[in-house]
Amino acid sequence: MIYRPKSVLMSAALFVMFIALFVQGATQAQQSASGSAIQKMGPVGEDESKPSIASPPVASVVDPGIIPSRQAITPAGLQSIFDSRVNGVVFGENGDSIYAATVGQKAAYVYQINLKTNQMMNVLSTTSSPGMQGLTYDPVSRTPLLSGLAGNGKGAA
Repeated sequence: MIYRPKSVLMSAALFVMFIALFVQGATQAQQSASGSAIQKMGPVGEDESKPSIASPPVASVVDPGIIPSRQAITPAGLQSIFDSRVNGVVFGENGDSIYAATVGQKAAYVYQINLKTNQMMNVLSTTSSPGMQGLTYDPVSRTPLLSGLAGNGKGAA
């Protein structure tokens, strides 16, 4: 019988465990890459991150996030916080209101917000996806104009 100290046995056991975990991780990565075991990554960039209905913007949030510099930042003026990404902002006639275009699950929303009271005055919806900074105000027709993509971009629509 061969005598082996506990430290050698522990080192060998840790090495074998490390190899087993490495092989298991590589197998899971290959399965994820091949699509056989798709891992749910969360709502970022997916339909779950987009609101299903147009909800009015709020003035503040409970947890504004982490500022990397650990400095307290207080924005000037009034804030409007939306449920999804804002794709375009434009001033209305006479500068008394702004229009903000956001993305929803099945529609794009254009909010009209009063700048003096920070209240939502109107919301328009469309089935097209808004383009980046694709919002402008037409002073002749007195309406916001939104450029975007109709359909899903894969078909003939």
